[in-house]
Amino acid sequence: MAFMERLVREKLPFHKQTMKTVKRMMIDDEQDSYTIHGKTGTRLSDMGLGWYVGFVETKKDIWVFSTNVDSSGSVAKDITLKSLKKLRIIPKNKKRSM
Repeated sequence: MAFMERLVREKLPFHKQTMKTVKRMMIDDEQDSYTIHGKTGTRLSDMGLGWYVGFVETKKDIWVFSTNVDSSGSVAKDITLKSLKKLRIIPKNKKRSM
């Protein structure tokens, strides 16, 4: 979590432009009221281990998250998104454009 917080604040030992690029590459969902920057990962060797790490930017604040599960990265992402909705950080129902 500390690493992600430092990336959000651009306080890592890298060029600022590099950190801005990484944050843009991490955009997973961009809506009018929030942007989720995240990365999933899965270790598939002897036992599944999945994670979803990143941060959410809203008009009010920035929240950093890290979810680690004994499953896949997609399961970790689903759990994270449900939690963000339950905490009302992101809306429960996204409006879909037609």
